Amino acid sequence: MIHSIYNGMENMLRQIFREERIELPDSAFWHKELLERACTEGIISDQTLEALKEYLGFRHFFVHAYCPQLDLERLRPLVEKVPAVVERFLQDLQDPWL
Repeated sequence: MIHSIYNGMENMLRQIFREERIELPDSAFWHKELLERACTEGIISDQTLEALKEYLGFRHFFVHAYCPQLDLERLRPLVEKVPAVVERFLQDLQDPWL
């Protein structure tokens, strides 16, 4: 669930970049650069950027690790914060551009 929600937000940012003709990052670190550029362009706030960096870290671990290595207690804070982070993200998108 966490991975899917984060990927959805990333996909929304990529679509906004295309619509606004903002160059999409094209490096090995494009996921991180996408978030940072979205903040620089005023699409998301600094607060949202910092929150999404946690989910980016989870995404990296999830994609490159095995599920048995997932520590459910360490995931609990991410799960609990999902509604607030998604709400903040969507609010940022409703207030273009910060």
